[in-house]
Amino acid sequence: MVKIDTSVRGWKKILKYDKSALIKGGLSVVVLILLLVLQDYTMFVLTLGVSAFMVSAELFNTCIELICDYLTSDYDERIKIIKDVAAASTNIAYFLWLEVLAWKVYQLIVTYTL
Repeated sequence: MVKIDTSVRGWKKILKYDKSALIKGGLSVVVLILLLVLQDYTMFVLTLGVSAFMVSAELFNTCIELICDYLTSDYDERIKIIKDVAAASTNIAYFLWLEVLAWKVYQLIVTYTL
């Protein structure tokens, strides 16, 4: 039960520190519900996977930024590089997520315009 309590505390911190992950995660939930309604289970599983990957990347980025901020409040070029690299890795996950969502939108447009 301790791990569940720790996880719940972590999710509460996300509400405070990582609005980006919440927004993207919320949008993912909406898309996942839509995919269930459309009964597109293959796309549901794919979207669930890339959404989890994207939100996890956002959370790791937030952790890295918080650790860097804890280590020093002064400007440090090395800290800037660390934060930039963490943000770049988040972008990889974000673009993969966008690609999957864009593919589904494309499928819907083609399907319903023919």
